[in-house]
Amino acid sequence: MALATTGLGIGGIFFLPITQVLIDAGSWRTIWVVMAVAFMALSIPLSAIFLRRQPEDIGLEVDGRPGVPVESRVTGQATGSVPEEMSWTVQEAFRTATM
Repeated sequence: MALATTGLGIGGIFFLPITQVLIDAGSWRTIWVVMAVAFMALSIPLSAIFLRRQPEDIGLEVDGRPGVPVESRVTGQATGSVPEEMSWTVQEAFRTATM
């Protein structure tokens, strides 16, 4: 988290002068479109490479437990006492004691 937060300050220090030079060199509307396209061209591939939404995406179960081996998934045999994940609707979730 510290590195990510540091990146915000460093980005402001480096990219603010670069942005100003580009705006001075051309139309600000054109530069903002170019910057938006450049941001998307950088952020979408990096997000696809590094971001993972669920533990299963990197071969883990909830709370870091090792995943179920592929052969047991194919045969359907349970190898451990891992409870099934429940999927609730919003209304069901609001009716729980936790909420």
